[in-house]
Amino acid sequence: MPRLGRIAGLPAALLLLAAASSAQILNGSASGGGNPLKVPAPVIGTVRTQDGNLEMRTIKVEIWTVGGTPVDTAYTDSKGSFISMALNPGEYIVKVKVDGFEEYREEVTLMGRPGVTLYIMLKKARGEFNTTAPGNAISARELSLPQKAQDEFHKGQEALFTRRNPAEAIPSFERVIEMAPDFYEAYYYVGVSQMKLGQFADAEASYRKSLAVSQDHFAEPCITLASMFADQRRFVEAEPLARQGLQISPDSFRGHYELARALLGEGRVADAELSAMEAQKRQPKFARLYVLLANIHIKQKKDEAVLDDLNNYLKLDPTGQYSEQVKQLKEKTELALGRSSTVPPIQQ
Repeated sequence: MPRLGRIAGLPAALLLLAAASSAQILNGSASGGGNPLKVPAPVIGTVRTQDGNLEMRTIKVEIWTVGGTPVDTAYTDSKGSFISMALNPGEYIVKVKVDGFEEYREEVTLMGRPGVTLYIMLKKARGEFNTTAPGNAISARELSLPQKAQDEFHKGQEALFTRRNPAEAIPSFERVIEMAPDFYEAYYYVGVSQMKLGQFADAEASYRKSLAVSQDHFAEPCITLASMFADQRRFVEAEPLARQGLQISPDSFRGHYELARALLGEGRVADAELSAMEAQKRQPKFARLYVLLANIHIKQKKDEAVLDDLNNYLKLDPTGQYSEQVKQLKEKTELALGRSSTVPPIQQ
């Protein structure tokens, strides 16, 4: 029986998936004519407290496929409003998780223009103290900032996440740094903005500055920089950064995922599998993880495992960006396993 060693692996674009690019999976242009039900459209809404009807600013709103793939992250503005990127019609889950409040989770059906509008009312978690201000969900570190610095930080986040204008966001974050040089989150968001602009050397410097100012207590710059390096095939540099992020935050799904990517890129396939399995324990419904696992198992010639990985991906994200390529590889895998005599091989 033919073995999987004879099957070509997934393209490199799939092999080295970037965590930072997940929001692009279901993105599409909102312009153009045609049937409005087939045109991508956003999820729009406001986030307020149920107790007092207070506006919740700078709150993260996550949008996932029903299969468990994250597709976008939006942040509320100073009025508690948010808008996602344009998403293809389909079923989605909207999540909001804020300290001191019960987690909000709602399934929505996006039919096309004009999109879906949500009015999210967060309910105080049992046993929590009353909230008296719209900024209640902001971290204690943010609340310790001078008011002008808080305002600039919120302006920067609105520009970066709501208006998707990283060039506009950078000056706001830099003004925060001028007023509060030890606020390491601002350096991190400067790096995120620079990375979105393709200024990778500057982004690397900003991430490293964020980590240094935090005295090595902030995992995000480590993991995000590891992801950026993996995208650039700088695997030897990505690995220690992913490990450092996991030392700070051992349960980070992204940390284990990025470590697996780096190890696979270095050719350390068995170690990559172990790290990917750790990621799977923490986020078993992240569809693109199974593309990574499939590539690992192709290297190991684990025929059945590859097929399981591909089936898991298609179960979680049957219409995702990589679904057609995964379907083709699945057919080729089944042919190699002798389970089909009619499916032609993929043209290379």
